[in-house]
Amino acid sequence: MVRTVSVQAGDMVGFCRNPADIGYVKENAAIGGITQAIELRKVLFSVFEVPKRIEVVGAFLNGRIIHAGKFSHFKINATRRFDIRIVQIADLELTFWNEYMTAEMNGERKVTFPNFIITFDAESGLPIVSVEIEKGVNVAVISVPKENLKLSSTMFNEKLLKAIEPIIQKKIV
Repeated sequence: MVRTVSVQAGDMVGFCRNPADIGYVKENAAIGGITQAIELRKVLFSVFEVPKRIEVVGAFLNGRIIHAGKFSHFKINATRRFDIRIVQIADLELTFWNEYMTAEMNGERKVTFPNFIITFDAESGLPIVSVEIEKGVNVAVISVPKENLKLSSTMFNEKLLKAIEPIIQKKIV
């Protein structure tokens, strides 16, 4: 429902599911996360040269380009009422469930959630979500260490991370 409202609004929509006291929020929330996202957007659109756009995003987040290549295909695995998307970019395989969970090259794990994996359309220099990637599109993939992001405490909760494993059928913890 929130995603639908966000699309209709044409922008970001925030919401709060259950009230929490300020102490809990200070200890567990992603304090500064929205500010970091706004600053990242400014950095992205401050550059007009396509290859530089991708580079400045990586530099801003202290991440790095881990792969670039043509998108070849994806497959969807429907498990336990969840759609798991496997995105293949040359010899890099990305597992997507709500966001990118893993990046593996030739069977070797390169990145694991909650480290951040971002895909870019290499022609426009803009981020591209998995459902918008089409066959033959040149894609650049950036990895950002979780330590460089403003994340909530849930992103480090092993019990919650472990629950992802049977859904995507890959090790997270």
